[in-house]
Amino acid sequence: MQPEFASGNSPVIPLTLLSDYELAVWFRSTSEWNRRWVQANGFAAKPDEIVTLPDKSGRVAKVLAGRPVEKAGTGVRFHLASVMQKLPTGNYRLSNDLGPEDRDESALAALLSQYRSGASRDTQESGALLVAPEGSNPGRLRIIAESEFMIRDMINAPASSMTPDRLEADIRSLAEEQSAEFSVISGTELADRCPLTFAVGRSSEHEPRLLELNWGTSGPLVTLIGKGVCFDTGGLNMKPGRTMALMKKDMAGAAVTAGLCRAIMRLGLPIRLRSLIPVAENSVSGRSIRPGDVLLSKCGVSVEITNTDAEGRLLLADALSLAGESESDLTISFATLTGAARVALGPQVVPFYTACDHLAGVLTEAGRKVRDPLWRMPLWEPYGAMLNSDMADMANSPSSGFAGSIVGALFLHQFVSQPEKFVHFDIYCWQGESAPGIPKGGCGQAGRAVLEAIQETMC
Repeated sequence: MQPEFASGNSPVIPLTLLSDYELAVWFRSTSEWNRRWVQANGFAAKPDEIVTLPDKSGRVAKVLAGRPVEKAGTGVRFHLASVMQKLPTGNYRLSNDLGPEDRDESALAALLSQYRSGASRDTQESGALLVAPEGSNPGRLRIIAESEFMIRDMINAPASSMTPDRLEADIRSLAEEQSAEFSVISGTELADRCPLTFAVGRSSEHEPRLLELNWGTSGPLVTLIGKGVCFDTGGLNMKPGRTMALMKKDMAGAAVTAGLCRAIMRLGLPIRLRSLIPVAENSVSGRSIRPGDVLLSKCGVSVEITNTDAEGRLLLADALSLAGESESDLTISFATLTGAARVALGPQVVPFYTACDHLAGVLTEAGRKVRDPLWRMPLWEPYGAMLNSDMADMANSPSSGFAGSIVGALFLHQFVSQPEKFVHFDIYCWQGESAPGIPKGGCGQAGRAVLEAIQETMC
């Protein structure tokens, strides 16, 4: 699926977005005929409401569309996507005077409106395309939209399809497409180099593995790590059925990492890129890890398993240990790690953790700029006591139900060699109800903000 802008050489229809207040202003500046036509059609500039104005021959001459009134500090993301899906077939050009951030957000919204998944791929599309606003970078925006579509397709795939083999094939295909190096650690080598990943994945008929992608020969080294649990039953401490139903998305960290890698490589950013994706299924069998087991990590830290449903951090611990063998300028992990993150911030705002105040500020501003909302959470070290163990160096899950997302991040920090250059994102990557530009199902989170931050600070 290739998102596209309209050709600037084609006939285009002016499209004006108006709030109810702006409509009243428009009435005073337009002709009496236009005012009467709009009023006769009952147009009141409600969000997503549209009205077409014909020319003398009856063809559409211009379109007005309602938009929500933004409150201080808030905004409706990708509102234009909903408008584009309601427009008649044709090419459109925004006539609003937009600032750089609103211009890029509107252009990306028009591209995101073109996404279809599953059975909806066969539905009739509106055929409405937007001319890229003047001053935007259409090539870059298309790459970002294509990468988002890739993320959505990976997350939306059923677990019966998105197995560890399939996830490996997708990352291998991405590496080949962009002439990147690709390698796989599996079998006895995985047991030696990534023992925690091996322990989690040994319960499944699908072999666990670690995927590595390397690209670029010069510039700062950026290491991206994505949790690739293709399905999570919770292991022996099994999840409730309703919760388990969404666990095909537990590989969303891998999907976001893959999409971000694709965007970086397609844009040709002047960096060295390393991606580490630990892949496993957390299944139930006679080989499952058990509560009370003690596992020894590659770096020598012993971990008591107190909850087999806290398996994602075990995979990330291996990848972080591997990442520490090279001195990265920036290391980032993406993982659907805790339900506690959703309790704290809900499904849309992504909590992140870093020990570096400057890096936190850069990421927060980047997220605001590209409408990819982030919120820094504290690495409150006293909570680390919740991971104390009588049998090992640490437990894999907290002894209480408090601060689950923070404690998960503190666990990961035990395996980080350069904490001042590390960021962890506790993502969700699922849209429960359709929103503008984001249909129900899988979606990317935090990747666009990270891409913006990398371009701003490292390129």
